[in-house]
Amino acid sequence: MKISGTRVEKCGQRGIEGKYCLHFHLARDCPSCVFENNAVEYGHHRGITVHGSHRTTVRGNVIWANVYIEDGNEMHNEISYNVAVCPHSLSDPILQGCSIPGTSNAGSDAPNAAFYSKAATNDWIGNRAANTYNGMLLDAGTQGFNSLGLLGQNGPANAEQLVGFHMI
Repeated sequence: MKISGTRVEKCGQRGIEGKYCLHFHLARDCPSCVFENNAVEYGHHRGITVHGSHRTTVRGNVIWANVYIEDGNEMHNEISYNVAVCPHSLSDPILQGCSIPGTSNAGSDAPNAAFYSKAATNDWIGNRAANTYNGMLLDAGTQGFNSLGLLGQNGPANAEQLVGFHMI
């Protein structure tokens, strides 16, 4: 699946899990899964989500929300040269910046990160963030399942496998 050069607007539902603008959902090993050179505008939830998918490409997108790597089992995805912008003030009492209160993942809701990941085995290259509390938040836990079978169920077997994390 490839979505390229597309404008996506007024998407997602704030505070409702699973309502995302662009979403790779349980695609498993999917090197042909590409979101490239898209504009996600006026999104009310995560702009681009990678969930249970491996070897995808998220490149050159402009997002009015964030990029979210969901479970922690996602591996070898390339997230490169994206720009994530939060158009709302952190002091706004209703919108609270680009946080998404009320989902099942309070850890990713509250910190307001342009790039959020629970997985440390992905490549983050040349991304930019504006007006967010955290530009990049790596919350590398050990939940989810490993659908590639390359690592143990509880994440990377050794520190050498963490090298794929780059934020430039």
